[in-house]
Amino acid sequence: MLYRDRKSEAAGISFFPVAEWKAKTDEMRESMVAMDFDEQEMPDWMQTGVVFGEIPESANYFVIQPSGSEAGHVFYCDHDDFTEVMSNFKCDNFEAESRADFRSC
Repeated sequence: MLYRDRKSEAAGISFFPVAEWKAKTDEMRESMVAMDFDEQEMPDWMQTGVVFGEIPESANYFVIQPSGSEAGHVFYCDHDDFTEVMSNFKCDNFEAESRADFRSC
């Protein structure tokens, strides 16, 4: 947990262990489809990105794109209005550094 408001279960930023990334990524995609978002219309970062964190109790996720022109970019997936927000943060070596870890999940 990077940050947590002790007065609220829903305030904070939580990062998942690498071993949970695949399951959390699957969970995000399944929840978006369950909320009637068309899987074919989801942006590339949502179809191929990796969930690595969330805002607790919100069903909103932090997603990093592991490959392509947006490799290393972090997106915030907000299910309320399906707003995609690409942060200014970019991990330049994400693909090379984490590919082996993600495959082992």
